[in-house]
Amino acid sequence: MPKRYAVITKDRQGEAFRVALGLLLLDDQVEIFVVSQKISTDGMAQQQFLQVKEMEIPVHFYPGEGNALSLNKLSQSLLGFDQVLLFY
Repeated sequence: MPKRYAVITKDRQGEAFRVALGLLLLDDQVEIFVVSQKISTDGMAQQQFLQVKEMEIPVHFYPGEGNALSLNKLSQSLLGFDQVLLFY
């Protein structure tokens, strides 16, 4: 049975995206929560984010616009994961 992972990131986005992509190799389910309004302009973060989008990994932003989560929705959604990984 695949595990469900939540990957939360703020400043170490490139590393968080890389780990999320690696978890897919184990046939696990991954969702990324970015605690920032935008993706970092860092080269590694940009490159990894393109791969995240290509693999269709769900990415949520808090706070932000569009598909942004409220704090309550963020905390409630984290309860449904087997493990939460933090890259702050």
